[in-house]
Amino acid sequence: MSERGSIKFFSEQKKYGFITRDKENAEVFFHINDCEEFEPRKDLTVEFEIGKDRQDRTKAIRIKRVDVDVSVGVGGSDGQITG
Repeated sequence: MSERGSIKFFSEQKKYGFITRDKENAEVFFHINDCEEFEPRKDLTVEFEIGKDRQDRTKAIRIKRVDVDVSVGVGGSDGQITG
C-alpha cells in the first residue's frame, strides 16, 4: 500500500535522505536507488511504499514523484477560466 509524503532532506553527495510521511508525521529513510525516474530534492511531494533494507531497517521504496495540479479548482480541467 502506498503512502504520500514530502522530502525533508536529501544529500546529493551521499545519495540518501528522509521523507516526512503525511499519515504519521514521522520520517522515513530513502536512498536515491529507490527513486523511480526523478531526481529527489527538498519539499518535493512523493508517493512511496515501506520496505526493509539488508539490515532489516525500515526504508521508503518504489518512490515516485507526485505532480501537484495547480489548475484544479481554478476553472475547467485544462486550467482555463470558465464563466
